[in-house]
Amino acid sequence: MRMLVVDPADRGLGIGRALVDECLRRAMRDGATAFALHTSEIMEVALPMYQRMGFQRIASAPPIHGVAYGVYLKELHG
Repeated sequence: MRMLVVDPADRGLGIGRALVDECLRRAMRDGATAFALHTSEIMEVALPMYQRMGFQRIASAPPIHGVAYGVYLKELHG
């Protein structure tokens, strides 16, 4: 498991988007047909970005420290 984090002071510069794009590029390079992640509604910046990028909620994930999480999936097309 990997965690993608952007320092709040650096948000709005496209860093998060660039990191996700690179993860997706590498997954496609390696032959993946889908990419899944888990995130929470408390991720007020990340979750809307993932949704704009085409990730769709497919399931709930167990809470972590009382915070509800969801599993989001994006189909990959070469």
